Amino acid sequence: LQHRERGGVRSPAWLLWGNRSRVADYLYGDEMDAHRSSGNLTELSLAFSRDPQSPRYVQDLLEESKKQIWSWIMRGAVIYLCGDATKMAKAVHQQLIAIIAECARTSAIKAEEMLRQMARRSRYCRDVY
Repeated sequence: LQHRERGGVRSPAWLLWGNRSRVADYLYGDEMDAHRSSGNLTELSLAFSRDPQSPRYVQDLLEESKKQIWSWIMRGAVIYLCGDATKMAKAVHQQLIAIIAECARTSAIKAEEMLRQMARRSRYCRDVY
């Protein structure tokens, strides 16, 4: 986000960000909110899995916005998936396959191949650990 801001990049950017607790884990929250307010981020969607009032995961955010996600993919969006490889990355990957399959009206196998093609073109980048 800082790189985009310094470089004057004004293409649409959507951050779907999740952690356990808004109070304890909304790291750089003020900075992310400022990027949203300034227009550096077009969209900012948050999920906190352990918040009692509305526990949600990033894959829930994807499901809730699947038509918009598909629209961004079709317009050439680049997806960066960062974080926990054990559960989160797998769940988000599966949710992306489900969105592509549903919206493209194709099989999960073809949807997964589309993600592989996006990865080969550096449009689906994973930094999971």
